[in-house]
Amino acid sequence: MPTPIASDQPNLLQQAQASFASASDGQLSIIDLFNTTLRLSEARQPGIAIDLFKLWLARTTSPVAYMAQFNLAVTLTNTGDDAGAELAYRAALAQKPDFIECYLN
Repeated sequence: MPTPIASDQPNLLQQAQASFASASDGQLSIIDLFNTTLRLSEARQPGIAIDLFKLWLARTTSPVAYMAQFNLAVTLTNTGDDAGAELAYRAALAQKPDFIECYLN
């Protein structure tokens, strides 16, 4: 389980809560997803970022979901979950076989 967001990061906590709510409704834009997950990762909260990626992917149909899968894979790699990262890269490639960045990573 990820470490809770520190109380000295109230803006991040609010942003994360709002992002999870929007993602649950399938309404979070991919830009907002990337902004929130980047901030979470920078705040040493990659587990929460991973959870948000997974929720977004489960609740959002998007022609650019492969980009979220790719970013999920990068985040998983950074946490040492190489098997999970490989699955996310393969999911990205299933949607966009010519997404060369997946092959490079």
